[in-house]
Amino acid sequence: MDCMDQAVVPYRRPPDDAGSYAARWQGARPAWLRGSVVRTCPAVFRLPGWQSAHLFDGLGAVFAWRLQDQPRLDWRLLDCEASRDARRGRSRLATFGTRMRRPWWRRLFQPVPRISDNVNVNIQPFAGALVAMTEAPKQARIDPQSLAVTGWLHYDDDVGAVSMTAHPVVDRGAGVVVNVAQAFGARPECILYQHGTNDLRRRVLARWQASEMPYLHSFGLTPRRAVLISHPLLVRPRTMLWSEKPYIEHFRWRPERGTRLVLLDRAGGAPRIAETEACFVFHVANAYEAGDTTVVDVLAYPNPGIVDELRVENLANAPTTKPEYLRLRIPASGRVALERFEGRFDFPSVHPRCMGQLHRYCWGADPWSAAGSSSLFKLDAQSGATRVARLDGWMAGEPLFVPEPGAAAEDAGVLLAVGSHVARKAAALFVVDAASMDVLAVAEAPVDVPLGFHGTFIH
Repeated sequence: MDCMDQAVVPYRRPPDDAGSYAARWQGARPAWLRGSVVRTCPAVFRLPGWQSAHLFDGLGAVFAWRLQDQPRLDWRLLDCEASRDARRGRSRLATFGTRMRRPWWRRLFQPVPRISDNVNVNIQPFAGALVAMTEAPKQARIDPQSLAVTGWLHYDDDVGAVSMTAHPVVDRGAGVVVNVAQAFGARPECILYQHGTNDLRRRVLARWQASEMPYLHSFGLTPRRAVLISHPLLVRPRTMLWSEKPYIEHFRWRPERGTRLVLLDRAGGAPRIAETEACFVFHVANAYEAGDTTVVDVLAYPNPGIVDELRVENLANAPTTKPEYLRLRIPASGRVALERFEGRFDFPSVHPRCMGQLHRYCWGADPWSAAGSSSLFKLDAQSGATRVARLDGWMAGEPLFVPEPGAAAEDAGVLLAVGSHVARKAAALFVVDAASMDVLAVAEAPVDVPLGFHGTFIH
């Protein structure tokens, strides 16, 4: 058996390493909705001589729901050095939560281990292709049709082999990709950079140096600045030297330090730091500016306990820790003001035109909201009201908001969420009205597909 038990959390992959599976529609999708939902996921957790200890380290796959009159689900396991090593029973590369196995002499001569290229976290369109990513220096080009790895991105600059987040902001209107990288060397720093959507020359916009680095998964971006969430899950990079421990086990939770909000100006200059209460953040929903105040909306956990709950040994029980939707108002001077909302979800999505601007609506998912069911949420950040779509018998992740062409309303469009059935072999794509949160249509295929993290919709 090469995957986890599907009794509680469906992470069982299709029977083939690659394939195409016919699906059928139930209900009626909007006539304008045509394209592909492309996603990554952790798919293989156990092979002879190798085993993943954390959900984030499952060997990756790419799959695509093709939205057409006769829908289909395409699937392919990722071909990378990490997957080839695992098939040989090796664990030579540094991963998020699974211990490496390196002989002493390799650790002596290579104190900083090479980082896994298992790009199972996100996939986004830029650089003339689909790009699959994890929190590492390597990013893979993915063919949109075959879903195969066609090569690896090579940046044409002197920034170096730094670990980039898997949440770049792709601003297609401005023609740029903005991201944050972390360098864990003698001078630890976060590097804010951008490059054109069709080139790979990174231009450094700003830097923040600190002796301790936070675990950084995503960031907020406005037209003027980026906001880094430096929660107190911190590491001194020198502790990583000569180690076989996984990446996240080097970090320590220091709640007495509070959370620092690091503002990096896209025009350059020194960082500005504000402080707020201790919390742990995977995902930033959005950021925008209101006069001299920078506002960032986050999904905040009280502590990083969710990281341990997602270890493979703990997944027999659905994670119980839920985040809180927080709005952080960072003035030019003075204290950060907090506004709390009732939404208890993660994997946030807003209208693309609202990225970096004031938004009213945010959608998200609680994949583990009840025994054997997931829920999709719509939060009205103006009134504080929420609407919920309960997907009984299904576990579904991040909902992608796709706007209705030509519509003015911010919630005119659909949510596209991928689900796996908890009791039978079935995968589904849910099409949900983003305004009413009614399920409009479901495409279902009689095959297992693991619950993944992030993805994109392409026409």
